Amino acid sequence: MGWLTRWQDRQRELAAGVDADLVEANRKRWKLSFCLSVRFRPSFNWLTMACFVAGLLLAEWAGAESGFLNSSSRPEPPSIWKFRSRR
Repeated sequence: MGWLTRWQDRQRELAAGVDADLVEANRKRWKLSFCLSVRFRPSFNWLTMACFVAGLLLAEWAGAESGFLNSSSRPEPPSIWKFRSRR
């Protein structure tokens, strides 16, 4: 099975509603990060800078989650106990 086939399968799963709650939460995170990042006021103060940094952090988080949700091969989640993940 090639990467293209796995990617098409994942796109079909997403279209069917698999992980719909995660995708929706990630969209909201993208919107919030955009709103926080572009909010500039004429007086540059600590609140504006804090909103900008928070927006950048949320964008990084949303980007990482988006990459995971859209990946064609979903790896097994990491486990603290290595022997339990082999079941």
